[in-house]
Amino acid sequence: WVDEGYRPLTEVINESHENPIYLANIPLPTSIKAQPDIKKAVTDATMLVFVIPHNFLAPIVPKMEAAFAKDAVGISLIKGIEFKDGKPVLISDLLKEEMAKSEGAPQVDMSVLMGANVANEVAK
Repeated sequence: WVDEGYRPLTEVINESHENPIYLANIPLPTSIKAQPDIKKAVTDATMLVFVIPHNFLAPIVPKMEAAFAKDAVGISLIKGIEFKDGKPVLISDLLKEEMAKSEGAPQVDMSVLMGANVANEVAK
């Protein structure tokens, strides 16, 4: 066991304006603030950009508790496919379905952006 002085990634991002784990060497604007509380992060948001592994949607989306703006739009950069009742389901449709489960949640229009690996290109 070695204590390496672990710091939360949100703290590192907010101080260095870089995400050394997922977007190393790409400077982030100082206006971007990392927030570890998903509900606080989406409160009154008019645009929601999803870039997480698809298997994390089910536990994360309910934590948003429909705190986003009623006219919010979503953009999914999530790769993958889910199956429901033996049939493939688009991740964007799964997102819309999960987001609508919260009480009073509006229907969110969802767009999709995909490619071989677009993370670095989009960040630049």
